[in-house]
Amino acid sequence: MRIIVLACLAALAGCNDDFAGAALVDGLRLLAVQAEPPEATSGETVSLRAFAVDTHGGPVAISWSACLRPNDGAIDPACITGSSDNLALGDGETITMTVPQFSLETLGPPDGNGGVYLPIVVHLSSPDDAVDAVYRLRVAGGAPRNKNPRFAVIEPFRGTSPQPAYAGDHMNLVPRFLNDSFEQYEIPDPEAAPGIRKLVQETLTVQWFATAGTFGKETTSALQTEEYILDRNVPKRFGTVDLWAVGHDERGGVTIVHQTIMMQ
Repeated sequence: MRIIVLACLAALAGCNDDFAGAALVDGLRLLAVQAEPPEATSGETVSLRAFAVDTHGGPVAISWSACLRPNDGAIDPACITGSSDNLALGDGETITMTVPQFSLETLGPPDGNGGVYLPIVVHLSSPDDAVDAVYRLRVAGGAPRNKNPRFAVIEPFRGTSPQPAYAGDHMNLVPRFLNDSFEQYEIPDPEAAPGIRKLVQETLTVQWFATAGTFGKETTSALQTEEYILDRNVPKRFGTVDLWAVGHDERGGVTIVHQTIMMQ
């Protein structure tokens, strides 16, 4: 069993998801969890979707639970090992949950925008593997509330048509977000008097995954060109390569796009 963390702990601390550098997708993988909306508070309804894939084939079973154990902002291993104590939320690729009651003090220190994060445990199993993941749902944040970012396009892909390529090709991938993805929010201004806040623009990043090839950088910033080389696990002619770009903002927002490459 493998454990991964899908998390944005704090806007000021940055957002990094722990995939152990595994941009090459082989077997059972959870690429992302998306909450809609990505920020809510007790009693409100949130839709959660797991973007999972198993390249070995076969069905993937997914179950969800909320860990209400007190924490200091880090993941408590008991959220997973003691998951029988968690609050069951449902089963399936997509579920709808009502955010449970919680005490702000039990969820660790707030981020720079006043948000704290509720651990959501996602358990995946396939015929030959199992993965446990923890997604942190942003709750009780500041104003304005966060929204999920959205991709406009991943160049050079166009629409849903497969991108033709040859083994050994170098491709320059450029993620372009829609303008409204670059949200603004308030944080304390360390250079001003106490209580004074300033507006900052959200920083967006992209994580890259594929069933073949090598990425120059597995995580890039918005508009940064990613060099992708079709140099390993490349299928034969007319075989296809799956490629995913997962966009993250600094406050738990997620977007994902799937593209296909057809070998020539």
